[in-house]
Amino acid sequence: MVIALCLSAHVIWIKKKEGDMNVAKKKEPIPDHFNDDEEAGNFWDTHSAADYWDEMEEVEIEFDIKKRKFLVPIDDRLYQ
Repeated sequence: MVIALCLSAHVIWIKKKEGDMNVAKKKEPIPDHFNDDEEAGNFWDTHSAADYWDEMEEVEIEFDIKKRKFLVPIDDRLYQ
């Protein structure tokens, strides 16, 4: 038995038609605070960061990851 984790991404690029660049879009403001990761994910699933680029600021962040996962193949007989 081999346990594997597969991640994939699908990206679609859309070219704007001429004239669309001059039309101002109404956009919902970014909330000052999200209650949890799910709420933030729901917001960004339905909004494009490109629409908020002028409101973004660069930040420096550091992660200290202590937990590690290893994927190791195990023969079915040993697993059972």
